[in-house]
Amino acid sequence: MRKVELDLEHRYKNRFVGRHRLRSGASAVLGSGRDADIRLLGDDVGGIHAVIELDGDEWKISDMGSAHGTWIHKKPIVEQHFKGTTIIRIGGHTLKAIPRDLDHRLFIDNHLTDKPLQDGDQFHQVVVRRRGYVLESHLLKTAEDFVLRHGGKVQRLKAPDGYTWRKTEFGDVVVQQRLVSTTVISNSNLEKAQELWDPRLKMPALVASVLTVLLVILGLLAPNKPQEEMVALKPDTNQYTKLIFDAKAVHKKREQSKKLAKTIMGTSKSLGSATPTPEVAKTPTPKATPKTSAQVVNRIKAAGLAQLIGKISKRAAKNSVVVESIGRTPDNAPTGPATSVPSTKGMKAGSGTGTGETFKVAGVATEGKGGGRSDYRGAGGLSIGNVGNASVGLLEEESEVEGGLDKEVIAMVIRSQLGQIRYCYERQLSASPELYGKVQIKFSIGSDGKVVAQRIGTTTLSNAMVEGCILRRVSGWQFPVPKGGTTVMVTYPFLFKATN
Repeated sequence: MRKVELDLEHRYKNRFVGRHRLRSGASAVLGSGRDADIRLLGDDVGGIHAVIELDGDEWKISDMGSAHGTWIHKKPIVEQHFKGTTIIRIGGHTLKAIPRDLDHRLFIDNHLTDKPLQDGDQFHQVVVRRRGYVLESHLLKTAEDFVLRHGGKVQRLKAPDGYTWRKTEFGDVVVQQRLVSTTVISNSNLEKAQELWDPRLKMPALVASVLTVLLVILGLLAPNKPQEEMVALKPDTNQYTKLIFDAKAVHKKREQSKKLAKTIMGTSKSLGSATPTPEVAKTPTPKATPKTSAQVVNRIKAAGLAQLIGKISKRAAKNSVVVESIGRTPDNAPTGPATSVPSTKGMKAGSGTGTGETFKVAGVATEGKGGGRSDYRGAGGLSIGNVGNASVGLLEEESEVEGGLDKEVIAMVIRSQLGQIRYCYERQLSASPELYGKVQIKFSIGSDGKVVAQRIGTTTLSNAMVEGCILRRVSGWQFPVPKGGTTVMVTYPFLFKATN
């Protein structure tokens, strides 16, 4: 059984494209058309440019009248047979054709050598075929019959007495039998292995072998036991690493923080008390010396708490307590319900008792700047001062709206949400009293009326906290549904100014 196959290695402008294999009896159409078996694209390639087919035992290529021709050995050809490796050029494509003669000798009659066969050197070989395909293959003892089950019947075929094939047909099934020697079997296996071996696999197989050897060597050189420094993982000298890995150090730091907090609280109480209570007068505590007070202040500054106390002092102005009578604000006339307080008339100092007489106060209100201060050498005083107020203006004449909503509709929604914008500004105004400027907000309204994107356009405020707060508030605004479901692009400027 002799087969002739053809390997085609396809390259375009010296770049590998692919590899094709034509088996015996097959043919391939080369060209740029959709019906071509091997498509070659380019202006120099015709729709059906050439055909490769098997002519007898040789492969040939035929040019189909192309405009630019088919070239072999730098010459145009019309029809060319080739047995060995041939380079075919079509336009910018190069096809390397390699014919392969596959001679399967497994089922060809073999003549025995003059060497006499010994006992056990020969077998009864059986091959069962159906429509040219091998279904079964057996090696039996020399005198053993072969039993075939076909079509619901059992056929017993006697062992052959010669070394040539004996064929028996049962419909479309053909049974071949012969005697074969061990020499023939070994030669057949060698030929089969040679046919399966592809020279192209030589380099990958070599690389795989080298990698296998390297892995074995690395496995032998690998240490069997872990090194001592790998057994215990010690933290380095970095203080942050110690805080993470060293539980004792963390506990120690926490205890130090608690002690320092107690010291600060005790010092604040002693400094803030104006007059001692009677019990304190009975058992007076020793006064803190300047040296002790200086140490406390140094500890506060070292712990980074001075700045914190300063921020708390500024925030206290914002959170000032306003006392008002029921139903009226402090700015209005005192017409609310009166508040009764005990009178001190006739009360003796330290007696704790009075005459019981009372008088009415029409209203209680605060005005001006709150008093009281408790600090030491610039450590930050806690006081009640003015409440910071802010003014947020809308520059509607500078606003821009593009899309299916009117300017007035958008301005109405923004005015209703102006309290959110003022909150973002006033929250930072206590910390930065001189904060003012203009911020231009650009946002997009989707087809459902929700804000889908927002960003800062231009700004002279230059405060990331206020601007980020404004963008978060704008993202939650709800507008009417635009006409036609279009996206509305809005540019709106806000002017921020303190009104203290």
